[in-house]
Amino acid sequence: MGLFLPSRSDLPRCTNALAVGLGGLLLCVRLGDGELRAPPLVAEAALEPAPVREPAAPPPARRVAPEQTLGVKDLGIFSDLDARLQLPLPAQLDARRTHALYDAVRGLLVLYEDNWPLKVYPVRADATAALELGAFHLGLRSGDRAELAALLDARRVQALDGGAPPPGDTDGDGIPDPLDVLLGAHKTALNGDRYDGRYQNIPYPLGDVPRSIGVCTDVVIRALRNAGIDLQREVHEDILRAPEAYPSVSRPNSNIDHRRVRSLLPYFERHFEAHAAVATAADPYRPGDIVFMDTFPRQQGPDHVGIISDQRSSEGVPLVINNWTTGTVTEAMDLISYIPVTHRFRVPVPARQPIAPSITQLVVVTSDDFADWHARLQRYERSPGKPFRRVGPAQPAVLGAAGYGWGDGLHGRGAPADRPGPTKREGDLRSPAGVFAVGTVHGYSARAGALRLPYRQASADQRCVDDPTSPYYNRILSIDETGEPWHSAEHMLREDGLYELALDIEHNRSPITPGDGSCIFAHVWAGSDVPVSGCTALARSDLRRVLEWLRPGAAAWVALPQAEYRALRSEWGLP
Repeated sequence: MGLFLPSRSDLPRCTNALAVGLGGLLLCVRLGDGELRAPPLVAEAALEPAPVREPAAPPPARRVAPEQTLGVKDLGIFSDLDARLQLPLPAQLDARRTHALYDAVRGLLVLYEDNWPLKVYPVRADATAALELGAFHLGLRSGDRAELAALLDARRVQALDGGAPPPGDTDGDGIPDPLDVLLGAHKTALNGDRYDGRYQNIPYPLGDVPRSIGVCTDVVIRALRNAGIDLQREVHEDILRAPEAYPSVSRPNSNIDHRRVRSLLPYFERHFEAHAAVATAADPYRPGDIVFMDTFPRQQGPDHVGIISDQRSSEGVPLVINNWTTGTVTEAMDLISYIPVTHRFRVPVPARQPIAPSITQLVVVTSDDFADWHARLQRYERSPGKPFRRVGPAQPAVLGAAGYGWGDGLHGRGAPADRPGPTKREGDLRSPAGVFAVGTVHGYSARAGALRLPYRQASADQRCVDDPTSPYYNRILSIDETGEPWHSAEHMLREDGLYELALDIEHNRSPITPGDGSCIFAHVWAGSDVPVSGCTALARSDLRRVLEWLRPGAAAWVALPQAEYRALRSEWGLP
């Protein structure tokens, strides 16, 4: 489908290339490798004989070999190809932006970057390696353990509750839909069906042409079916519901409507998440994105479709898994460099619930409105699967002098959809509103006492960096180790004693965004009539009571004006 494509016999020197005819000019375009391969092992260097009277140099540390296959059971198409699947992690992955969901029932761990699923790992009791992350003992293959150990800590892993699948898992196999679509696309490429555009009578629903043949739309149909989405039924029923949305369809036909680009496009426009056709830094191509392309610019509208791969060309351009035209098979090709993309869609990914099932303790700090700096702190606790119950009386607290502004935390970045209110920025005298993880307790005492959270004694060399231009922004570190590459930073050992106890509220951490606010703590107040610069402060005795009650990995910090608390109570599962 699309541009003129000579036969392979005409191209003896176009090995591993796509030949594209453009205005009579024959071009050979390099393609990425169509199969997934694990990186090659690094051979261990041979040791030279030791000099006389000199000890032999120790051998270099052995590199743990990456796993050759993904190793998970995928409930979807072409199950015989599951053993050939593997997904490499993106280059330069920022560990601060990663987290994972552990599914003990299905024996799976899903790794995410922000809210986007990157990879799924098998977790088995008989695995050869183990990764200890707080309360989690994860049995992993050695290559998988090496990948995950560099990215996760105990605070970045949550357990799914009671066998529930992860968010956005249509077929319930434990693999989120975007990953399932990508895996399905890879299986179509491994299957390598040849292009055959002849009309076929197929069953309904879940009908398909013979596995050995297909067209460009069949790549998308099969990839989405791998996630449990039957495009044949979805498109046919949508045409019956809204025929005016499908001007190219004169009479519904479940054999062919979903296999035509022109009648497939309206369905995606109506039901999938639309993105800019041309990727940007703020909205990049994601593996699993569905792209419609215009191979005949003189004819209005797209006439080709494919799926963005996690593989890239030698120039760093994402490849497109597609079935191009007569004489080709389904494979990953460099099309984006040469063929205009007209539309791009993505399987919707439900937002993570800010209050995970594993959270059994809540600290709720509410004010009368966004501008008020007087607040009330109330503790709540629950047993797994039970409602939250109140713990103790409410305690007075003070906020930043300008009140609340939406922060970056477990609820997402900034204000939730359709909610009013200002956004937290560096130096605005606002405390961050939202839901946040709690971290380390910093204090002046050499001993943690009755505290159960991680504890770190403050010292004269420790700083919390609040300069947005510094590479150490919103981090606590020692000037003895880094020097002082910043214009502004807070001393963790203060002369006024406000940080005698200071709980790290994890605002603007995954990722750290310069200017979104830094160094947010719950700390000792100067008095009930003295606001702070952006933290939350309590009387010393009240703060100690809260900190001694908190348990590692069990708690979340909820900070909201009363009106927002009421509006989000049901959606977020607040008490």
